[in-house]
Amino acid sequence: TLANNQADYFGGGLYHYNRYAVLTNVTIGNNTALAGNAIYEDSPTTFLVQLKNSVIFGSANNCDGGIFDSLGHNISKGTCSALSQPTDQNNFAGNLNLGTLTFNGGAFPMQTILPLAGSPLIDAGDTCSATDQRGIPRPQGAACDIGAVEADPTPLTVAMTSLASDPTNTSPIAVSVTFSESAMLLLTISLTIP
Repeated sequence: TLANNQADYFGGGLYHYNRYAVLTNVTIGNNTALAGNAIYEDSPTTFLVQLKNSVIFGSANNCDGGIFDSLGHNISKGTCSALSQPTDQNNFAGNLNLGTLTFNGGAFPMQTILPLAGSPLIDAGDTCSATDQRGIPRPQGAACDIGAVEADPTPLTVAMTSLASDPTNTSPIAVSVTFSESAMLLLTISLTIP
């Protein structure tokens, strides 16, 4: 995930110079630069940037500079001229339906942008690595999701059970909290007993 970055000149999300870059299952969003808000390719020879299973958004013109090549299954909200494969969606006009840049679980406290229910990224990718950026297994649905993280098709559920037989508003109440899956989250409970 390359998001909310700013460059004074080229490549707000990524500036590429000399050598090949293959970007697979990458989320690049809301970056700014003089040119190439998402990606600027500046190699002086035949080196290029290849994109696969990636989502790019945040600007009317996301890709700028030299040579780009699509390996398919990419979405750009705004233009990225290299996205010419039949499975690409260049200048996508619909709602990407993405969450905000935040911690969405995983082994490391990094921020990601999660596809929400109904997102066109869900199950729209091709073959991908065994895990997403957070270490969550891929795929979670029928196919891999486009972008850096997989949407979780099963919503997290929380069940709370009072351990007191007759709680009152003047005594502490012990509760048991059970989660439907392993999760790292901050839980705040507000309880009012009439």
